[in-house]
Amino acid sequence: MSQNFSYHTHTNTFGLFDGQNSIKEMIDRAKALGWSHMGISNHLIVHPNVKGKCLFSDYVQAEDIYKRLIEEIREESIRQNFPVLVGFEVDYFRDPVWEKWFERVGLNLGADYLIGSTHIWGKDETGFLFLEPRNNVHPYTPQDMFPHMNFYFDTQKAMIQSGLFTFLAHMDVQRRYLVEDGTAFIDQKNAVIEEIIKAKLPVEINTSALTLGMTEPHPSVWILKKLQAANIPVVLSDDAHRADHLGRAFDQAEELLKDLNYTHRFQLKF
Repeated sequence: MSQNFSYHTHTNTFGLFDGQNSIKEMIDRAKALGWSHMGISNHLIVHPNVKGKCLFSDYVQAEDIYKRLIEEIREESIRQNFPVLVGFEVDYFRDPVWEKWFERVGLNLGADYLIGSTHIWGKDETGFLFLEPRNNVHPYTPQDMFPHMNFYFDTQKAMIQSGLFTFLAHMDVQRRYLVEDGTAFIDQKNAVIEEIIKAKLPVEINTSALTLGMTEPHPSVWILKKLQAANIPVVLSDDAHRADHLGRAFDQAEELLKDLNYTHRFQLKF
C-alpha cells in the first residue's frame, strides 16, 4: 500500500504553535498531494515549569487554547470540504498533578487521537533537550543529554503503560541529537519495545530523519524488525512543521517497509 495521509502535523494557529503554515495551507497541500484525509496534531505541552513557544505553564489557559484550536481545525475542514482529524502530540509528564489534569481535561478536549511523545525534560521538568537547531546551532551538546537518557526511556515506558495514547511518536529520536548509530542504549530500547508489545501500541515511522541525512527513520530498522515480529502496526509520519513537509520521504519509507515485508499498518477511521 502507499499511504496517502499523515496524522503527525503541526500548524502556526494563533501564533502560539511551532508550525510555519496555517490550517488552510496545510489542507491545501494535502489536497494537492491527492490525499484522502489528514490529521493535525499540534503539541500539547502543559506543565507549570515549562516556558517557550507552544509550551503552556497555566493549565486553565491551556485548556481554553486547545479547545479553540480544535474548533478552528474542524471549521476549516468544513470550509475546505476535506476530512481533517484533530489530534495532539502530547508530552507525557510523570507528575501526579499533570496526570490528574490530563485524565480530567486532556482526555476530554474532544480530540480524535493522541500521539504519545516525550522530548526529555529532566527530573525537574524544565530541561527541554530535544530542540530543533536554531541557525544550525544546537543549544545542548551530546554530553549534556546523555545523563538524561535513562529518564527519557523510563518516561516512554510509563507513557506506554498509561494506555492513554493512540500511537507512539519517534521512539528513538535521540539519534538525531546524540549522533549515535542506533546501537546505543540497547537495554533501554529493548525495555521500551517490550512495553510496546505488551500494550500492542501502534508506532509511527517518523520520516523526518530521512530528510536530515540519516539513513534510517525513527525508529531504527532493527527496532522495526522486532515490532514486525510482534505484529505491531505502524503508520508513516512526516512530522510536518511546514506544508511542503507533508509526505516527505514517504516513498523511501514505503520501499523500506516493502523490503521488510512489513504489511501491518495503522489507520484511523474517519
